Amino acid sequence: MQDTDFDVLVRDVRHIVIQFEALANQSVARSGLTGVQAYLLLYILHQSGKGTSLTEIQRELRYSKSTLSATVKRLRDMGYVRIVPYAGDDRRKILFATGKGEELREFLEQSVSEVHHRLYGGFSGTELDTLSRMQKRMLRNLSPENQD
Repeated sequence: MQDTDFDVLVRDVRHIVIQFEALANQSVARSGLTGVQAYLLLYILHQSGKGTSLTEIQRELRYSKSTLSATVKRLRDMGYVRIVPYAGDDRRKILFATGKGEELREFLEQSVSEVHHRLYGGFSGTELDTLSRMQKRMLRNLSPENQD
């Protein structure tokens, strides 16, 4: 593709992200959560047996610590998450979903599934595998280790 318009590719990626976030927000709106809050709560729900930490969430979801801290605080204030000091290290906190958070699990999983279906609808398994490989390559290209 010699005539690739990289500006169009970048604009399209940005447009996809904006539309995805809007759809995610719309999908979970009746819960009173934003899309980011819903994804974070779902992650915490999926770790509910052992709990999780901000560091683990940051490593997995790649949100900034400040965004995560503010979002977790909001989820805690709304009664969806509880924060427990880590045994042996009071600086470290472990996050667990509350019963109120657990009540949203099915709704959030269904909402996220619908958003994913809308985003990836019409793609074959092979196309999704190819897209995944290309996205991972782009992330590697942008990683600090690949800077000259």
